[in-house]
Amino acid sequence: MKHLLITRWRKRRLDILTNNSDQHSNTPRRAIGLKATTSTATKVKRQVDLVTTVHSSVPSATTGPKVEVESYGYTSGTLSGVIWVQNIAYVKIVQVIYSTTGSNWNNNLNVINATYQASQSNGYETWIFSASVSSVDEFYVKYVVNGTTYYDNNDTNNYVVTSSTTSTTTQTTSTTSSSTATSTPPTILFQAFDWDSSSTASFYQSLQANISKIAAAGANYAWLPPPADSGATQGYLPRRLNVFNSSYGLETDLRSVVTALRNAGIGPVYDAVFNHRVGYTGWCDFQDSYWPSTYITSDDEACNTASVVCTNTAITPSSTGCGPNKDTGEGFAGGRDLDFLNPTVLNDYRNYLCQLRADLSSGGFQFPYVGARFDFVLGYAQTYFNEFVDPAQQETWCNANTAYTYNTIDSSKAIDSFCVAENWISGSLDSCSTLSISSSAAALGTWVSNTTCHAFDFVTKYALTCAINNNNFAFLNSTTGSLPGIIGTHPLQTVTMVDNHDTGDSGGLWSGQRIMAFADISPDATTYITWLTQAYVYIMTHPGTPSIYSPHLLNSAFGSLNTVIPTLSALRSSLGIQNNANVAICKAESVNDVNLYAAYVKPISTGSWSVAMMIGNGTWCPLFNTGSCTGTLVAGGASKGFSIWSYPSGIANPPC
Repeated sequence: MKHLLITRWRKRRLDILTNNSDQHSNTPRRAIGLKATTSTATKVKRQVDLVTTVHSSVPSATTGPKVEVESYGYTSGTLSGVIWVQNIAYVKIVQVIYSTTGSNWNNNLNVINATYQASQSNGYETWIFSASVSSVDEFYVKYVVNGTTYYDNNDTNNYVVTSSTTSTTTQTTSTTSSSTATSTPPTILFQAFDWDSSSTASFYQSLQANISKIAAAGANYAWLPPPADSGATQGYLPRRLNVFNSSYGLETDLRSVVTALRNAGIGPVYDAVFNHRVGYTGWCDFQDSYWPSTYITSDDEACNTASVVCTNTAITPSSTGCGPNKDTGEGFAGGRDLDFLNPTVLNDYRNYLCQLRADLSSGGFQFPYVGARFDFVLGYAQTYFNEFVDPAQQETWCNANTAYTYNTIDSSKAIDSFCVAENWISGSLDSCSTLSISSSAAALGTWVSNTTCHAFDFVTKYALTCAINNNNFAFLNSTTGSLPGIIGTHPLQTVTMVDNHDTGDSGGLWSGQRIMAFADISPDATTYITWLTQAYVYIMTHPGTPSIYSPHLLNSAFGSLNTVIPTLSALRSSLGIQNNANVAICKAESVNDVNLYAAYVKPISTGSWSVAMMIGNGTWCPLFNTGSCTGTLVAGGASKGFSIWSYPSGIANPPC
């Protein structure tokens, strides 16, 4: 967060969408679904237990897939089965994601968590699942381990469960699904607020009214503002951590929108502002929950300002001063920097995360968030951040918390299911004239390499802004001829963006903080929207996890961008572009006021280069190996400032 005194905010990581069809290409698959039978002796009240055996022997750990369905069945309303997973690491999440109809994929609610059963001698483990399911059409398996997500989606066909029952006959049939786009959907983050959203009456209610538009834009996750009471209306000066009536709305409204998002298949993401806190009436009187001033770092402004006296108790001061330890990260003058070497500070934040991931039925003030965006992670040592996002440690903390009931922590609600960090590399992203893409990307890449979490790719954001604002598309090509930012080195841990609450407009055009914003030279509105469109074309066709900024989708002031974003999101899905896509840059140049960026894209799931794109006012078309312009134009055109082409058969090597 960069605000009054320059702050920062950012967020965490996204799971790798690995299509296992390549791993299974040499493994014959049976027809999916339940074994067919036409017995007329079976009555409705005595439904036959039917099981489909997909694989009869455990695969080899050296050549086999990371995850594989062994068998499954659906009888008397219960979906159950056996899964094999490679024993890559101790901490694992194994889930069955199912749909009630082939097109209704509700990834946050239709989840069955598998449980460990036994180890195999060849490096695999057996996991089982069983749940009462009133309706099921298809399913696939998701396996999360060591920060990587693997899928068994039956070679992109999903496992289809089709059954029909009559008054005298139970009949099950076997079918093959042609659904591929919904089996491993691209992950898209929606930022649900801007810098001035807190001034909107009943913001949470307004957000809930727009959920259908957010879902139509393809968002899998929605990043919500900080939920607790704050010394600043935006929420980034946490004051009373346990009070959830804020300038964004009432606690009841927050609960309602979180539940509504989950019901729409969108995972609500909590904004975790842990670096600092402010007092209730002064600098240091922390309330709800109460902390003494000794929880403040010794090098905080409150400890070095003669006019400020911090006391160790909020009610009866007995001594003055801050804690004994210096800040483990960068300082922030807008609030009191907290001492992460103090075990109580860590434990309180651990419990806070547990409370935010629990079910509403747990009592207290729990909310069923499924992810977290961590603000200003440079404010404290990365060691502590890694603790917060480690699923194994979360299980230990949450199950040990006797103040609340956590019978079985549902891993689908774990903070670890989505995490992104705000790491705004200091000093190197101040202006286009001083922008150092290589050094900034290296610094951010080093941080990401030491965590399992995602990070917002501010380097790519700044490269896009500088390229478009300065008519210099060379910014989009690094010194090594590769992608700028960490999408070129750590795409699986990257969240890309066009703007956020710090950098973009708040509400209408030309308003808000606009730190390193697009159109800082204030062109006409049509040109500005064209530039924003080009930026979205870039992130929606490139690796990383793209994010959508709320005003761009929901505010009518942004005109055509409101409809272009859902179109681009749908194209990303239909073209199979995932966060580990490959890109070959053909053009990244600006010559005589002609700006052009053009590239071929290998979506990964197709195994070949089957997409091409361009942005700018130049002329270019894909050759796709024929020596002449080929490919189907699926979006844009010469007058739009961008074009996207599809060539389904693909080519082995891009001609540039």
